[in-house]
Amino acid sequence: MTVPVSGVNIKKFEGVILGAALGDALGWPHEDRARRSSSSPEKELSLQHWTKRSGGRFQPHEELIDAGSYSDDTQLIIAVARSRLRSGGWWHYLARIELPFWTLYNRGAGGASLRAARLLQRGILPWESNVVDRTKYFAAGGNGTAMRVAPHSLLGFSDNGFDRIAKNVLADSVLTHGHPTALVGGLAYAYALWVALRKKGTLEYGQLLDEVRASSDHWSQIPSLEDYWPSWTDAAKTKEYRNLWNKSVAELRGHLDVASEGLVTGALDFDEEVLGRIGCFDKKISGAGTVAAAAAIFLASKYAVSPMEGVARAALAKGADTDTIASMTGAIAGAINGIDWFLPSVRKIQDNRFLTELALKLSMGSQRESAVEPLSPPDLDALLYSLSKGEKEVVLPIGSHAKVLGDGGVTAKSERVFVSSWKLEDENRQTFFIKEFKRQTSTRAISRSEQERLDLEPLAISRGRLAGISLFARSLTESRHFYSRLLGLSITRDTDKLVALGDNLVLRQNSNVTSVGEGSIVYIDVDDIRSCWQNLQHLPYAKVSAIEKKSQRSSFTCRDPDGRTVEVFQR
Repeated sequence: MTVPVSGVNIKKFEGVILGAALGDALGWPHEDRARRSSSSPEKELSLQHWTKRSGGRFQPHEELIDAGSYSDDTQLIIAVARSRLRSGGWWHYLARIELPFWTLYNRGAGGASLRAARLLQRGILPWESNVVDRTKYFAAGGNGTAMRVAPHSLLGFSDNGFDRIAKNVLADSVLTHGHPTALVGGLAYAYALWVALRKKGTLEYGQLLDEVRASSDHWSQIPSLEDYWPSWTDAAKTKEYRNLWNKSVAELRGHLDVASEGLVTGALDFDEEVLGRIGCFDKKISGAGTVAAAAAIFLASKYAVSPMEGVARAALAKGADTDTIASMTGAIAGAINGIDWFLPSVRKIQDNRFLTELALKLSMGSQRESAVEPLSPPDLDALLYSLSKGEKEVVLPIGSHAKVLGDGGVTAKSERVFVSSWKLEDENRQTFFIKEFKRQTSTRAISRSEQERLDLEPLAISRGRLAGISLFARSLTESRHFYSRLLGLSITRDTDKLVALGDNLVLRQNSNVTSVGEGSIVYIDVDDIRSCWQNLQHLPYAKVSAIEKKSQRSSFTCRDPDGRTVEVFQR
């Protein structure tokens, strides 16, 4: 039988993974973004059933959340852990398999993480994307990375230095967040976990916070990613970026100083005041990685000997990012105390057996090679199609077999929205909730996967100009997407049989015509040729040429969905 690596305290590994899931499940119903429609008291700390409202104006729906269910915080810990358990190239597996697949089953995901994961789904590294998406990426400073870094600290607990852990944390973190506020927060939190894991016996009051503050040189440096993502290093080595990094480090040090001052009050109940001074209730920064890290380290340090109270303070901190701070606090508490402090609740945590087994696997180290076949949108569409046909068993993109247990508990709250949802459990006993939307318009129904692809393609769009032509299209949906979303031509009329683009171009649905595109060349002028060129790279049929100079103007050629040649010029 395989046993944990010598020196590993398996209870601490279980404490980190299950403690994070417990904090997540306790805090999620109290998060502002949760938008509960249930009537449970806001100050009730329990693993409770509740109803989550989400979807905004376009996909309004309610989702039943079972007691003990976890959100994206724990989902991403699992995704990172599963990636790290592969013996080589784990960062490619995370980028090409886990994060793209996560877009399909995420629960309560943050915008920055989801946006980056959808770029990865199309094979685009966020820092190599078009100007609009790259700008959003480097502005993303939330706690979506800090929440998931625990597996790196667990696998590096026996390291005598923090350097290797820091590189792994950053190699993971940059896949979704580019701003130093996110990355520095993740590094400091990972350092706190590593320190807690290595300590034997009970930590003294405030000891963990003091050690993190005193060791900022260990977690405040920018680790080299040359062996992971060399192009990220090129993108982030500017003087401006290093200045932002140093500013984020100074901000986190300031938050930790505030937390240290708060510990001076001892048993006095000034937690809410301290969390407020850290920034937990400031809507402008409450979700920042540095804020979450400082808050979790503060609460875990103050309540090292009564960890459930620390998790409760985080979970009930109305106005803060309750699920993430509670999850991070719970993980540190687990690193210090194992699982004894919440043992009565273990069986109530979603997927507790799977999470326990995952902790054991992490204690053994890497498991297998990481040959990777990248996922693409059609792969995810194929899974949705299998589920929509009523298949009871499917193979998930992560390679495991899963059974459909039943409905996912999602109800549409608009007559124009149709939703299907499924609850799945794979052979490893992890639960997945998948939902698919169809939005009824005046002329057609659009599936969830298609809607995401069309609406969230969000690449820089140029306004186009074209004159005098009517074209047949085998798939009006695909052609509409190509000419409007990717090349920027404005839609002036849209029915189930035709789409008018600009003043003079009309696409007509005709799936029976053969050789639709032969002999046609379409000329288009755009405002930003490089963005358009980038937009088309993920389409196999487009056959995009290099950008060249023609008559003193930049130009490239490509193919539309019906095989026509399209020549694009810089206006």
